[in-house]
This record gives sequence, C-alpha cells and structure tokens, in this order.
Amino acid sequence: MPSLRLLTVGDYDAIIRLWQEAGLRSMRLQRRDSPDAFAAQLTALQRVVGLEEHQQDPSLGPLRQSAEI
Repeated sequence: MPSLRLLTVGDYDAIIRLWQEAGLRSMRLQRRDSPDAFAAQLTALQRVVGLEEHQQDPSLGPLRQSAEI
C-alpha cells in the first residue's frame, strides 16, 4: 500500500531517476535541481513529501510544500 513520508537529501537520486523516467525535460541538474540546491531547499523551510510504493523508493512522486515566515 502506498504511504507518505518526508523525503530527505538521501532521496535525491530516486527523485531524479523518477523525473528522468517520466520524461521531464526541464531539469537543471547543474543548477536549480542539483544536489546542493535540493539540500538548500530542504533547509529553507520547504518540505518534500514522497508518495511511495515501497520503502526507500519514492516511485509515485515527490510533492513539495513551501512555507514563509
């Protein structure tokens, strides 16, 4: 059964793999979608929630939530 969980920097490769498999062409892996940019977003009050089919495989996709103070 699919489940929701907060994703971490450790999920970065699985997210990129999902986007590539989905044919997303707007990825900027050297800039806004780089590992460092993803880590910075997680520390800037953004949460990334993954809907996953199996543990350690966010195969159904990430959802991003932003909050401003």
